[in-house]
Amino acid sequence: MVVLCFCAVSKALFMVRLGEQTLRRGYARRLAENLLVRNVRDALISTGLRGRVSYKFTRIYVEVEEADREKAVEVLGRVFGISSFSPVVKVRFQSLEELAEKVAEVSAERVRGRSFAVRPRRAGYHNFTSLDIARVVGERLLKYGSRVDLKNPEVEVNVEVRGWDAYVFYEKLPGAGGLPIGVEPPVLALVSGGFDSAVAAWYTMRRGVPVHYVFFNLGGEPHFYGVLSVVKVLADRWSYGYNPKLYEVDFRDVVKMIRGVVSEPYWNIVLKRLMYRAAERVALKIGAEALVTGESIGQVSSQTVTALRVASAGVRLPIFRPLIGFDKVDIMKLSMKIGTYRYSEMIPEYCAIVPRAPVSRPSLEEVLEEERKLDLKLVDELAGDPAVYPLREVEVPRFEREALEVEEAPDGAVLVDIRSREDYDEWHPPNAIHIEDFRPRPNGKYVFYCTRGRSSKLVAAYYRWRGYEAYSLRGGVTKLKPFYGGEEGD
Repeated sequence: MVVLCFCAVSKALFMVRLGEQTLRRGYARRLAENLLVRNVRDALISTGLRGRVSYKFTRIYVEVEEADREKAVEVLGRVFGISSFSPVVKVRFQSLEELAEKVAEVSAERVRGRSFAVRPRRAGYHNFTSLDIARVVGERLLKYGSRVDLKNPEVEVNVEVRGWDAYVFYEKLPGAGGLPIGVEPPVLALVSGGFDSAVAAWYTMRRGVPVHYVFFNLGGEPHFYGVLSVVKVLADRWSYGYNPKLYEVDFRDVVKMIRGVVSEPYWNIVLKRLMYRAAERVALKIGAEALVTGESIGQVSSQTVTALRVASAGVRLPIFRPLIGFDKVDIMKLSMKIGTYRYSEMIPEYCAIVPRAPVSRPSLEEVLEEERKLDLKLVDELAGDPAVYPLREVEVPRFEREALEVEEAPDGAVLVDIRSREDYDEWHPPNAIHIEDFRPRPNGKYVFYCTRGRSSKLVAAYYRWRGYEAYSLRGGVTKLKPFYGGEEGD
C-alpha cells in the first residue's frame, strides 16, 4: 500500500516562481526575495486569507485552507514580482521507484484515458537524472493514460524535484510580473481619477516602486470621492508590502488666480507647472524621489513634446511618464485589467480652465513671463499642508452605476443641475435648482443631472456615500429638454 506524504486534503498548496529578480546577484537578489516573501504574506493578511508562506531553493510555497483556493489564486496573481505559480501536490520519496509510484497515485485520474507527457525538473544531488524521472514516471502512468505524447499532450504532468521532496502540478498560472514592491524608493504620482494616471501608477508599482498619490482638487468633494474610489482600488488590490497614502491639495483658489491674471492661451501650461511645483514640495516632504504622471505625447495640447519640456523645467525631481507612447484605447483596456475602469469612467475631465485657443508649443520665456504675474506663495502654502489619507484605512463604499441611475425622477425628488451656471441660466426645468444653491436635507431625495448623464453619476455616488438618497438621471439634459418642451440635444 502506498502512503502519500503530501498536504492534508483540507489545505491547498501553491508553488510560486520568482520573476525578474532572479537575474540579480548577491545582496540585491536576497533583498528582492525577502521583499517578495514579505509582500506575499501581506497579500494574504490584507485579503483575510489564513495561511503559511515559506521560501526554499528559489521557490515560495503558500499554503491556505482548501476552501480559500480560488481566492488565493486571485490574490497571488496580483503580487508584483511573481512570474507564475501553480497549485501543487507535495510528495516525499526516498528512491526513484517510490517517486514514480507516488506521482502515479496522485495523477492517475488526471491522465486516465488521455494522452500525457511528463515534464521533469530537478534540483539537488540524486542517483538519477531528469530523463530518468520522465521515463520511469511515464511507464507508471501508462497504466492509466492512453499514450505518451511529448509534442501535444492532453495532460502535462509536471514533476519538480527539490531534494527529496517532489511537487506535482498540471498548470502554470500567470503572475503580475515585474519586481517586488520595495526594491526601489518611493515616488509620488499625480492623479486626477481618470484612466491615465491610475494606469501609470500601476506600471510604476510593477517595477518595484512604492507609489503614493497627490490629488489637486479642482472639482470639490464629488471629485475627491471619485479620485479616492480609483486609488483605493490600487491600494487594496495591488499595493502589497506598503501602506500608500493620498495627499489632497485644494487647487481651486490657484485656478481662480490663474484665470484672473494669466493670458488665456497659457492657462493650461501654467496650471500644469504649478501642479508640478506643488507635487515636488509634497514629494520632498515625504521622501519621494520622483514624480509620476499619466501623460502621453500628443494626447492634448499640454502634452506636446514642447509643452512637456516647458512644464518639466519648473521642477528638479525627475518626472516619470510610463504611458508616454501609449494610445488612449490601450490605456483604457489596461484600466479594465487593473480594476479602475468602472470608477474612472464616472469621473469627467475636470477642465477648470479651458482656453479657447491653448498654446501647444509655448516658449519657456513666455511662460515664465506669465508666471511672474502670480503669487506663488499661495501654491507653496497649499502644498505645505495637504490633507492626508492612509488608503488602506479609508472605507469607500462601492456603488454600481445601475443602482445610481434612474430613467425619471422618483416622486418627491428634487432635480439638481450640476452644469455651469451659464448653462443652467440658458435652460433648465422649472423645478430644478443649481448645484451652487443646493443644500441637502437629511431625509431629502435628489436626482442630479448634467448634459448627458456622465458627471452626474459621480455626484450621485458622492451624496449616496454621505448618506443621502441620491440618483443620477440617465441621459441628462438630452432627455429632459424634450420632456419639458425644450429643444432636444445641447
